[in-house]
Amino acid sequence: MIETLFQKNLWVGKGLLGLSMLEDPLSVWLNLKVSKKDSNEEDERMQWFAEYQVLGYSQPIINRYTFSTIIKNHFSISLENELWGKAEGLGFIDAKSISMEFPRGPHGFEGFESITFENETTIQWIGEFLTSEGLRSVFNMRVMKCEKKSVIEALS
Repeated sequence: MIETLFQKNLWVGKGLLGLSMLEDPLSVWLNLKVSKKDSNEEDERMQWFAEYQVLGYSQPIINRYTFSTIIKNHFSISLENELWGKAEGLGFIDAKSISMEFPRGPHGFEGFESITFENETTIQWIGEFLTSEGLRSVFNMRVMKCEKKSVIEALS
């Protein structure tokens, strides 16, 4: 099952985003594209381009995850975001889950993300981050592999 998240695919999802400065959680939708980092066949790095659309916000949040040094049950990961900059972390893989840890660094936050497979086409994706100012964000989403070529096509 895990291999599915490291193959070129499109995933779509929906969930909730909680922010410590808000009383109620916000609805969030995800469009996740999985691809190779480079078209160079010798480059084994994989990239996830995650576009989060939060209800009530006009601009999506874009995260770029780059997976490298994927060996057996662990990997290195880079997370880039326009708001925070770039963070480096480690990831761990087992038969039904992927976990990513981002220790506090110059980017000013720390956190984790965890993905658990319900089946080959559906995952539960949770995460929690804390900034150096004490602001917390927590998300929980259900994400499904999409057989369509675009999110618009999938939702129609």
